[in-house]
Amino acid sequence: MAQKPDPYDQEIRRLLAGSKEEISEALAWISEFYTGPICGGIRRNFRWFPAEDLVEAWQDTLLAVFEKAVARELDTAKPIVPFLWTVLKRRCCDILNKDARNKRRLQALWKMRPDEAQSDETRTEEGAELFHWVDKAIVDLPPVQRMVWVAYRELGFSATSKELLRLLRKTTKPRNPWTKTSVRRGKEEGRKKLRRILQKRGHVWSVPTNPSSRLA
Repeated sequence: MAQKPDPYDQEIRRLLAGSKEEISEALAWISEFYTGPICGGIRRNFRWFPAEDLVEAWQDTLLAVFEKAVARELDTAKPIVPFLWTVLKRRCCDILNKDARNKRRLQALWKMRPDEAQSDETRTEEGAELFHWVDKAIVDLPPVQRMVWVAYRELGFSATSKELLRLLRKTTKPRNPWTKTSVRRGKEEGRKKLRRILQKRGHVWSVPTNPSSRLA
């Protein structure tokens, strides 16, 4: 299906190449017409990202556009939406790195990657993509395994099985209560299915086994 032309892009780029007043007008257009679609895209793809942090990241993105336009460093010959999306994702990654818990989650998720040769900046940007695909794969798991891995995700992908058991006992499981065995089985079987789901989608990440996660 052919993509519909953006009715605002050309005028926004023209304004961004103009005076400070025109640049400010361009930002008003961006805020009015692109806030919903772009921030909505982030919320759909990264459901775990806090809404209040997304607001901060979007404001930082608009400021970055203003500063680059005023400094004549913005390439107004290119469509504006890909630039906005790239800057916003980077701002979101910056916020994740500032948050200790999310930083631990990024580090834990990076253990799924077989290669460790990327730069810190590349790892940070791809880490956000990694969250997205793991999040999508968890949704496709069977119910019990999905509940275990949702809890594992909420605990930062680095929780012990005892911690998982405590959290899961606060939830409702069909028919049977949570036990050490059911948590361990859900985690192990879910890990295998996640690996297969990710590989089918072209991602060769493995899902880590944490020796310390074994139940006593």
